[in-house]
Amino acid sequence: MRYRSLLLAGSLSIAACVTPRVQVPVARPQEPRLTSDRVLLADGAVLPLAQWAPPAGAPRAAVVALHGLNDYHTAWAEAAELLAANGFAVYAYDQRGFGATAQRGIWAGGDVLASDARPVAAPLRGRHPGIPLYVLRESKGAAVL
Repeated sequence: MRYRSLLLAGSLSIAACVTPRVQVPVARPQEPRLTSDRVLLADGAVLPLAQWAPPAGAPRAAVVALHGLNDYHTAWAEAAELLAANGFAVYAYDQRGFGATAQRGIWAGGDVLASDARPVAAPLRGRHPGIPLYVLRESKGAAVL
């Protein structure tokens, strides 16, 4: 009997080590929108955003850049500066659980990350009508796309 108790305690300890932490939903519903430095999502989540604009004139295309695993939006800074210098408007945000997000280090789930990309892309189409919208992605960013 004593060994069963030890076995049970050991099993529970191991299970606690391998069970992933998952983000809790944010409970402040709002209209999704982009500001100069944030993506505000419908469920109230706030994602840091960086923007790079062409130096003069209207952009010839808009780009959403999705970072890879364990990275954040500034990973795109060098490429975004080059793209902006060549006429592209570039937008990169920290995906949930990464960068400077509120629940950094906690997995949000692939479906959540994928659904977060839509409210970023939609207002950009309105902000930049008549030009192409591209998505750059790396690693996990490709999986999200």
